[in-house]
Amino acid sequence: MKKDFRTIKNIILLIASALTLVAVTFAWYSLSKKVGNFVINSNVSGSTLAVSYYESADNGNTYKMLDDDMSMSNMVEGKTAYYRMDVKTFNDKMIKIIMSFDGLSSSNTAANFVYFDYKVVCKDTGEVLNSSTGLKMSDYISDNVFSVDVSQYQKNKHYTFEVYYNVYVVSNGATVPSGTASLGEVKLLGQQVN
Repeated sequence: MKKDFRTIKNIILLIASALTLVAVTFAWYSLSKKVGNFVINSNVSGSTLAVSYYESADNGNTYKMLDDDMSMSNMVEGKTAYYRMDVKTFNDKMIKIIMSFDGLSSSNTAANFVYFDYKVVCKDTGEVLNSSTGLKMSDYISDNVFSVDVSQYQKNKHYTFEVYYNVYVVSNGATVPSGTASLGEVKLLGQQVN
């Protein structure tokens, strides 16, 4: 019964958010094992939030605009894929930025081996608004990764933010399941605040 209420609550919150926010779908992940290496493929699509996507080939030192689908190849333990999303907000809509996963299933054992770090930065000031490291993707099946109210920055004419998102695989000596598994969508939402 408690699980059913949580599901219903999440659906209601999702519908309410859809009515009061602009959304950006960042990535869809599938994980498969090939000859001991990982291949993670993803598709990137945008919507009404102005977002630019970037990837780094030099461990996050510099970023190049991502014009195509995201493709993280040969994801072995110890290798990290570095991404950045530049989020431009609107001056007439005060928001909080929310990151969440959509469609990630608790039956997906591959998610137990996928970890990520994130950092939210005000681009104009360089101030880190929120960050965390070593997050296990499977721990975020129904919870938001973060929610950052940026309205005070918007009121001070700071409308651009950067979200750094680093993904990596950690097996801890366990056998990672073979085959393909959907890790859902990673979403950035801009929910209006009063």
